[in-house]
Amino acid sequence: MSPDSSGSDNVEPLESHRQALEQFAEELLRPYIERVTAGHLVREPKEFNDPIWGTIRLSPLEVTILDSPLLQRLRRIRQLGVVHLVYMAATHTRLEHSLGVVHEVQQIVASLNARGIVNVSPESSKVINDSLLETLRLAALCHDVGHGAMSHVSEFALEGNRECRSLIQAFGAQADTSHDSQLSEMAAYYLLGSPAFGQLLRITRARLGLPPKDDQASLMQKLIIGARIDDEIVLAHEIISGPYDADKLDYLARDATMCGVPIVSDVTRLIQKVRATRAVPDQLPAPLQTSLSNRPHGYIIMGLARSGGSTLMELALARVLMFDKVYRHHAVRAAESMVFEIVSRLADLTDCRPGIVPLLLSDEQLLDLTETSVLQFINRQADQLSSNELAMVGTIADLAERLRHRRLFVRGFAIAGTMTNDTFKDDEDHASGLKLFLQDLGNPTTRSRIKAAIVDRLRQIIVTLDLNDAFDHLEPHLDSYIQLSPPKSAPKTLGTDTDHAFLVDEDGRLTSFNDDAPETAGWSDAYIATHDLGHVFCPSELAPYVFLAAEAELRATHAVHLPASMLPYAKQSREALDQIRRDLTKAGFYDDLPTDLRPDPRAFGHAAFDTRVASAVKKLDGYVGPVMGDDQVRGNTTRAATARLRNFLKQFDNDNEQFIELALRLLEGTRQITRLDLREALLGLLETHPTFAGANLCALGSLKDSSAIFANLALDAGRDHDMHARDLRDALQEERPIVFIDDFIGKGSQTKDIIQTWLGLERTEDLDEDRDELGTVQQELLRGRQLGFVYVAGLTDGKPALEDFLSEQALDGTVHVHLPQSEIPTLDSVLGADENFADFKAFLKDAGMRALINHHGKARTDEWRAERALGYGGHALLFTSMFNTPTTTLTALWAGSDSAVWQPIFPRRNKN
Repeated sequence: MSPDSSGSDNVEPLESHRQALEQFAEELLRPYIERVTAGHLVREPKEFNDPIWGTIRLSPLEVTILDSPLLQRLRRIRQLGVVHLVYMAATHTRLEHSLGVVHEVQQIVASLNARGIVNVSPESSKVINDSLLETLRLAALCHDVGHGAMSHVSEFALEGNRECRSLIQAFGAQADTSHDSQLSEMAAYYLLGSPAFGQLLRITRARLGLPPKDDQASLMQKLIIGARIDDEIVLAHEIISGPYDADKLDYLARDATMCGVPIVSDVTRLIQKVRATRAVPDQLPAPLQTSLSNRPHGYIIMGLARSGGSTLMELALARVLMFDKVYRHHAVRAAESMVFEIVSRLADLTDCRPGIVPLLLSDEQLLDLTETSVLQFINRQADQLSSNELAMVGTIADLAERLRHRRLFVRGFAIAGTMTNDTFKDDEDHASGLKLFLQDLGNPTTRSRIKAAIVDRLRQIIVTLDLNDAFDHLEPHLDSYIQLSPPKSAPKTLGTDTDHAFLVDEDGRLTSFNDDAPETAGWSDAYIATHDLGHVFCPSELAPYVFLAAEAELRATHAVHLPASMLPYAKQSREALDQIRRDLTKAGFYDDLPTDLRPDPRAFGHAAFDTRVASAVKKLDGYVGPVMGDDQVRGNTTRAATARLRNFLKQFDNDNEQFIELALRLLEGTRQITRLDLREALLGLLETHPTFAGANLCALGSLKDSSAIFANLALDAGRDHDMHARDLRDALQEERPIVFIDDFIGKGSQTKDIIQTWLGLERTEDLDEDRDELGTVQQELLRGRQLGFVYVAGLTDGKPALEDFLSEQALDGTVHVHLPQSEIPTLDSVLGADENFADFKAFLKDAGMRALINHHGKARTDEWRAERALGYGGHALLFTSMFNTPTTTLTALWAGSDSAVWQPIFPRRNKN
């Protein structure tokens, strides 16, 4: 059969696709139709012995359809695609499944008819008549005729194909389906609607002496896509495509049995509990009501007896377990990814419509592809192809050979929305980056861009490590050997439309299953969502390099930190990865990437290292970092957790192994103020100036300043002295002293700038901070009020400088600094005696210079940066507050960004 089924280029794509499928049906069925016309057909029923259901009986009409090439091709298509490469017994075919679905249709209808309509005598209320049953059985038999090689695997391979996506959208609009159609469903629809299949049905019926049914093929089409076919039995189609349809009942039992997985759903009991009742419109869900024409006697609705409701939950559990254990098994997904690449590349090379490609191959034909058979399939000669196309032919053949010999791709990388021990889960950059990355990974278009970026980094790694010869055989289509598999969202738990799953009471009343057990969809979907991982699959020899390429891409482009807990999910060894990282570090690969991507320095392996890091983390964990505004770099509460502290220390890994030791001592020697320090600072003011008892506590600045938090925290001590936290404008309306409280005073510049702004004075400090002026009346009230300025700590020059300023402005101000500069540790006081101190200090100065290159988004001169490289004023303080870090602190502790330049341990926010 020729695969050239493209049709005319000027035909609407969906119409052209339909024509191609009709041509496919014609070529398959024409010789068989001639045989049936000549009288070569079975005239007696046939019985089949099925390992799942026992004896299955087919009518002569069904046997004739079953014997057609359109159905017999399903013998060569495995129900589960590549699952047999993981679960060896899972070799059952689409044909076996189709027979099983026919059996389940018969069982459901028999159960319905045996009980009749609730509250009506069974003898007078047969629910499904023989004519409808015949059509339902035929639809069940033919529902999978649209499947191609490897079943769903090959059609999923084309989800990124632009034409296939547009076909699915156009078909959904034309057929008005209530769910997203698949290529196989669309193919089945058009194959059953083809002139050839319609002719086969008509001739067979005539030869068997059956009455004509001109609309039978059309009804079968509707059943397959879940469309209503009966105005009275409005949910009859759900026997084929619904919340507990025959298709689902068979494949869950058959797949589980053939894979050796326990069957948790009681299919027999579910079928025994099927009921039918007559309902009026107001008993139906709104979407169903609006789609029905008015019938005076109501409608016959199918559901389950309330006592059988648990079987629906069992069905949900069965789907979840099969999804988790079989359908999404990592090795199954790896093999599927190889089929994806083969099918999508064949679609690129052939002239036929891409949506037809899966139908032109059987499973074994796909596995047996060689360069010669690929050329035959695409109907081209080697000399007619470009060098790139010819190389792709070789890649397709290589992938098929790997599948043939079960040299499957392996896990090279793993990621999930929720990752164990994710230290950065509360970091907004990381959390939002991870969320957006997973969204992009789930979209075929953006997924291709992510893949291209990872492949680019992989090629860079290969070149950097001089591994070209080792992996040259994978070029020029290295990207064909790197396959991204996103976490898969949970399928609809109970079918195409769970609103149509009803429970039927003994009096015939209906209750939506969703209303009766709303938690079912929630727990089943949540289980899948939290257990399914995203993977990058690749040949085993590439796996560690793919991991490092993907890790670098996520970190550099999406700000995602991959926790070490994901290594086992990717089957990666930390030791092996670190050795490659060391080689890459020496070769300069990580020079422009965040430092935390580099391997752990050897100093991290020292016996006491982890204990000291844990101690430092505990000591410094009170630092709650900046929360950035929407107009700034995103960030969230940043704690000095173990991973962040280790990443900070990695930056000191150089030729002098003592630098990491010194950096750790530097952190151990850093003083962090606490809530207790804040309390003591306020009590210190009250002890020396008791007239401030009863004062209002106000922020020194506005709500954007950490002082606003301190004003509230200071109530720990203030409440005992009749002090209240107030907004400044409210406080000015009361005849009470005002106390401003903040964590640190340097030269007093910020306090001066705030007061100058409040009073409408010329601003002399050049801090470039946005602040609001007080009104004229409020300015006068401020000038007449007793003011206290409390700082937890400060530089020696800060207090007198501020006192002089307050005096110049004729303000009644008192300044109290709790911790003087002499009690604040510095770089020199903590490490000055070490023999490596001079070199270490030079290293820190260089780090500070780099961290300030683009400080606050402004390009800074070398001179400006040199003056501040060890902290503003050159004091190199080892000091931090609870919510922000003073600029007088050692610059390397607070300046920089989450990038390759410098990553601070106590990031400081910009107040604008």
